[in-house]
Amino acid sequence: MTDASPGKPVLSTDVKNGAGTYIVTADLWWGTNATSYRFLENGVEAGAGDLKAATPGAQRATLPVSGKARARTPTRWSSRTPPAPR
Repeated sequence: MTDASPGKPVLSTDVKNGAGTYIVTADLWWGTNATSYRFLENGVEAGAGDLKAATPGAQRATLPVSGKARARTPTRWSSRTPPAPR
């Protein structure tokens, strides 16, 4: 299958104790692979790039983050893959 929408990525970070330097990771373990990705921080694009589609293989995208003040409230991260072409 090549024309289905990409699966939904699962996000994780390696942030410890609210530290200002960490990596956000998006893993896509199932579904049709994406060809690009975007990381959104509180709804604003913080990073984007291209991915090589190799369905049914898994995909991973990472975003290094640094220089952030220690947060009292968590940053809301999300990742989006564009819909499949029709």
